[in-house]
Amino acid sequence: MRPGLPGSQTTRGERTSSFFIHPEQYFSDKQPSTLDFDPICLQTPPVSVIRALANAITDSKVPSDTCSIACPHLPGNRNTYPLYLLSFWAELLSLRTIRQSWLSTVQCLQSRVKNNDSDVLSKEILEKIQVLPWDSRLRGFTNRNALADLSSYCNRSWLRAPHIDQMLELLEAEGLDLEDNGIRLLPCDHAERIMDLYGNKTKSYLFDPQYLDLRNLGAEFATGGHKKLCTIANIHNDHWVALVVDFVAETVHYGDSFGEGFNASLRGAYDWWIEQHTDKNFTWSRHLQDHLPHQPLHQTCRFTPPMKGKVKRGPTDRAVSSPPPSPVKKRPAVDKEKRVAASTRGLREIAGGQEPTGLLKYMKKETAEQREARVRKEQELREEHAEKRREEELQKARDVVVRADEKRVGAAARKRKQRAHIYEVEVEAGIRNSDFTLKKRLKVYPNLVDTGVTLNMPELTRPAPAIEKAFKEKHRTHNSGRKPTAKSKPKVKHNWKNPAYFAQIDLAARITSDCNGLSVTRIVNYLQAFSLCVVREWNLSYESLTSPAIRARLRKEREDNTLFWNELQTKRGTDYAPSEDEPAPEDEMPRIELGEDDGIDDSDISPKTLIADILGKKPRKSCRVVEKKSGRVVLCGRCRERG
Repeated sequence: MRPGLPGSQTTRGERTSSFFIHPEQYFSDKQPSTLDFDPICLQTPPVSVIRALANAITDSKVPSDTCSIACPHLPGNRNTYPLYLLSFWAELLSLRTIRQSWLSTVQCLQSRVKNNDSDVLSKEILEKIQVLPWDSRLRGFTNRNALADLSSYCNRSWLRAPHIDQMLELLEAEGLDLEDNGIRLLPCDHAERIMDLYGNKTKSYLFDPQYLDLRNLGAEFATGGHKKLCTIANIHNDHWVALVVDFVAETVHYGDSFGEGFNASLRGAYDWWIEQHTDKNFTWSRHLQDHLPHQPLHQTCRFTPPMKGKVKRGPTDRAVSSPPPSPVKKRPAVDKEKRVAASTRGLREIAGGQEPTGLLKYMKKETAEQREARVRKEQELREEHAEKRREEELQKARDVVVRADEKRVGAAARKRKQRAHIYEVEVEAGIRNSDFTLKKRLKVYPNLVDTGVTLNMPELTRPAPAIEKAFKEKHRTHNSGRKPTAKSKPKVKHNWKNPAYFAQIDLAARITSDCNGLSVTRIVNYLQAFSLCVVREWNLSYESLTSPAIRARLRKEREDNTLFWNELQTKRGTDYAPSEDEPAPEDEMPRIELGEDDGIDDSDISPKTLIADILGKKPRKSCRVVEKKSGRVVLCGRCRERG
């Protein structure tokens, strides 16, 4: 708890005096220690303390670290409570004030009824006031004050400015055509504003926007829009006077029930205001110098001045969250027929052709013809509204269909435009003709039929990859795909139909088959079989046979495994097989272990030497002889003798 909190040893007088001096002792920076409690069972602080706390909240004088509410007015209570306890106290104070006024009104009315049993008005008011709620607003007036303010009319409390304004509005409502006769009834704050302007010697009246309504009102009276101004002004505390300013007769009628003379401030203020608009000096006359006439409730009616300055209100001066309980423990039973009769008394009194006055002139009972016409008109309006809604819904559906059609037509147009662009690109690339038709391409199939030595092998080459690559580089519009991670290398392709390979195979066949040549068809067949030949774990393709390690292993297998050599010769497609009694030829290369490299570079050795070395035969010079006269190739004499 904050310093300065009264302890348990202080006297009651000291604690009470400290409440008025130090209201901040109720604000604690600790967290609430008690959350489960009933605020009704907790004793409330004095009224002055609650008002001081409410003013502190209104003036933003609450410490910023306040987290809970303490109760120093309770000796020995060290608990702290949530902050909403202060709102409960403020609401409870407002309800106590209203309840006190309400109960005093009931007591006054009950005493009047007890003393005078024939007082019908007091009985009727007592019946109605006992069933009226507290927490509601009074309707029908400019200022919607609380309904509890009506209790001031029936007790001995002072009447305030809102009550004066209510009576002026009732007088205006009950008056007979006041507006048509040029009479304006103004609230009591009109005189207060003019007196403030005159007392402060304001020089900005003629051009300040906040006084625009007063200037317009003065201009209306000065130009003849209105004739008389009527209001009630407060000149001192409970002293109220009546004013009637007649702009036609240039006279101000002054009414004072106390019989005193003209008030100097009030007279000077209105003379100054009238002079601002008319440049004339009005004459002042006295009226209503006697007391008010005796009425049944005359002794209970007194006036109180309006509250000066700005009134500081707490966060919850009025009951907002929950409706208060009834001021009477038990509501008396009121007959429904009596309430209806009381509410329709005014209508029943004007029956018989009498002209109603006041607010009743705007009210009348609806006839059967009028009701039928009203019902028929309402039905027509409902049907018109329903038809309008149907038209709107149909229009929305049509709009949806139109938007879908526009979207479909737009998509088709974009597709046609895209296709036209693609056709133009293909025409430029030579894929299509000028009429956008595809060009016919000649399909070339390789002819592998043996037609002799005159076969033109370059016609069977493959130019398609080179053409495709050149086309892509020429018509590339933008980069696509991922960026290359490694440098691109040209693709290595082996054209097995190249005549160079044919020549090498033909020479190898002549060496291994005693100079017997092969046709082109046989060479191609052997080439295809040889490139796909796999014996056990051996790959007998051209690239594998040229490896030094593979050649060394083949030599090893030729000596150690005769059956494998025979199988190899069969798979290769030749009928050559070495005889068992024939000695194996000496190798021109040193022997190496299986799977090892012999360290010899064979890149400059011709293919026929490699094939002959693998087959175990030494190469010999070609036995072909070219005749000079005829130009054809013939065999040597030894080969012809063998053949």
